[in-house]
Amino acid sequence: MATRAEITTKYARQYKKASKKNKGAVLKEVVAVTGWTRDNARRRLTQAAKHRQDQADR
Repeated sequence: MATRAEITTKYARQYKKASKKNKGAVLKEVVAVTGWTRDNARRRLTQAAKHRQDQADR
């Protein structure tokens, strides 16, 4: 099984591009895989997407 960091990175891309309706489905998948709460998963995905964007800007 992949580490949580790898999972977060993978799903962060999907979450950022998803519509509001589809973000719920992405969150549901992340919660099932990681065991996190929905709120924690949302925060981590958002943070990972921002971190990835900051690195791309450099």
